Amino acid sequence: MTTPRDHPLLAYLRLIRLPNLLIVAFTQYLLQYSLLVPAFDANGLQAALDPPHYSLQALSTMLIAASGYVINDLIDLPIDRINKPATRIIEKRISTRWATIYYYCLIGSGFAISLYLAWYVSNLPLVLIYPTAVFLLYGYSRWWKAQVLWGNVVVALFCALVAGIVFFAERFTVNDLFLMDFAYGYETSLLFASYLLFAFLSTLLREIIKDMEDLYGDQQLKYRTLPIVWGIPTAKRVALLTGGILTALLLLGGYILWERGQWLIVLFLLIGIVLPLAYVLSALRRAVHSQDFHALSQFCKYIMLSGLVGLFLVAVGGD
Repeated sequence: MTTPRDHPLLAYLRLIRLPNLLIVAFTQYLLQYSLLVPAFDANGLQAALDPPHYSLQALSTMLIAASGYVINDLIDLPIDRINKPATRIIEKRISTRWATIYYYCLIGSGFAISLYLAWYVSNLPLVLIYPTAVFLLYGYSRWWKAQVLWGNVVVALFCALVAGIVFFAERFTVNDLFLMDFAYGYETSLLFASYLLFAFLSTLLREIIKDMEDLYGDQQLKYRTLPIVWGIPTAKRVALLTGGILTALLLLGGYILWERGQWLIVLFLLIGIVLPLAYVLSALRRAVHSQDFHALSQFCKYIMLSGLVGLFLVAVGGD
């Protein structure tokens, strides 16, 4: 008898990291409906995409990310046999043939949605964003992840662009917002840029830590990641520098919010993001084993989620 844990559908959902995809969708909805739409409504403007079509855009982004997870696992099979001998999904639960079919179904359906949305907003060249993103994720899995910092930067850029796509889709309405209320438009754009920078730096930090976690398996495949080429001590220094820059920017943002009297947001920023980040950077100095780096990598996920909560609090103007 098949238990829920053994059900084939569950394996396919695990392969695309469904919880991560839901975070992608949540991020885009948060940015659209807690940040942009209130600004538009306050100035009598209408978003380019109504809720049903915006849902399609979020779904398209989720499909891009899902296809990236699948192709990464397909290409990573040799290294996952070393790093994840018991937990990998492809070969254990799903054959390589069906995983490949799954990949093409994901990118095909996502492209169809993107084509429809580009037609809907009467701007067909926009559809080129989709194959570009798919190519970047394929290139990461095939080539760049094995090179010093290249793969880390590509993943960090993609995570930032999850938010960037939202801004790009509404760029003409944002321009109208600037014309009608420059201060409001500037504030909204600054919040967007701040979150993009946070997403980039926090993801970059996590990716460098993950490279240290996967050092042994990467060495077997002759990858040239940062800790392999420059050594663990140097990789730690780069991660600490990245985390230090992120901490400084968060403290700067906290100071600006403090000057505005938004005490509760500052308190959350310090307790929910800055202190956990300080813990990660402190523990990173002492980390030695793969398990140490794995724990810190998972902790970075919490910091990234806390960043979303902080963005929401700023957007709704808590004080």
